[in-house]
Amino acid sequence: MGCYCAGEEDEESEEGEGAADGQHATGKAHAGFTRRTQLFLHTLQQASANAPAATQLPLSQLISKMPGRKGSGSTRGTAARCFFECLVLQNRGFAQLQQRAPFDDLLLTPTAAGLA
Repeated sequence: MGCYCAGEEDEESEEGEGAADGQHATGKAHAGFTRRTQLFLHTLQQASANAPAATQLPLSQLISKMPGRKGSGSTRGTAARCFFECLVLQNRGFAQLQQRAPFDDLLLTPTAAGLA
């Protein structure tokens, strides 16, 4: 049993949603990705499609494009969840992360797998 913020679903229920038909937020199923990871990947793909090739996208820009829950803005919790999703995508080879200096914005570059 995990702890989660009020109004949020737990990870177990997120993984099950959409899994029956094999579809997730991007229309493709990625094994082991939660719905939240799928949504973040989809947001990254959309932002990179609107940017010049090989552009590094700041995490703060992606956070502002994430669809939020009713009444939620870009909060610390949202930023923390998006940071976690960045780590998941890098670990799975869907994005490369870079930070030029301490406390600078985290820069994401989608890989070929992340753009597919």
